[in-house]
Amino acid sequence: MDLNKDLKDIHLNINSTTFNILYRKYKSFVLPSIIIIACIILFFIVIIPQVQAVLDAKEKERIEKQKLELFKNNYNLLLNMDIVKLNSDFEMLTKTLPSGKDFAGIINSISDKSVKTGVRIGDFEFTVGDISKPAEGATSFPSMQISLDVSGKPKAILDFVKQLYKSMPLSEITTIEQGGESARINIQFYYKAFPQGPISNESPISAFTSDDRSLINELSSWGVVNEAKFIPLSPSVSEDSSESGSLEASSSAEGV
Repeated sequence: MDLNKDLKDIHLNINSTTFNILYRKYKSFVLPSIIIIACIILFFIVIIPQVQAVLDAKEKERIEKQKLELFKNNYNLLLNMDIVKLNSDFEMLTKTLPSGKDFAGIINSISDKSVKTGVRIGDFEFTVGDISKPAEGATSFPSMQISLDVSGKPKAILDFVKQLYKSMPLSEITTIEQGGESARINIQFYYKAFPQGPISNESPISAFTSDDRSLINELSSWGVVNEAKFIPLSPSVSEDSSESGSLEASSSAEGV
């Protein structure tokens, strides 16, 4: 007789009996437990992703509604704009603060103001830097410096300086060295580059504020610079990227 085999059979019989007893006792809980487990699995696999998808769809809908509202506002603003006035303002503002080094505008401005105030422009020198280099950036205000000798009565020279402050392109007098009826004036003429790259169609368009309109009206009151007839001497170019020469404005300039 194999004792080990008998013990094994007894152990299997006990386990089978125990399982049958437990099954009969908890039979009514088996099916609900399976259903609950299946529901939990479905909740994590199906329901939660669906809820997240609905939330994402609502967020996209909100963003698209904002874009649509922005497009409507931009369209209405453009529709109600006076194109003629807008072009006039743009032309005037670009003359005041050009997008690049406006040599012709600077010379015309100096010549025009010299004729109006009765001063004579002598030697001049302007530092241009690398003329092939693009503007430094849309957020900076690069400038070009001009040094010029003027002669005339002290009051006329003072009037000339005042007139330059209200001229196009925008300028700033940095230093004045005056002696008798002559003076050496250093002037910074400013410009500003247009923004680089394409403009997003999702950018909002803003109308001019009251402060903007006041500034534009003030700039308009300066008047358009008359293109005075001047006789420039051939400038000499030096290695420090500066040019020099002289300029004589004729009293027969237009508008004088």
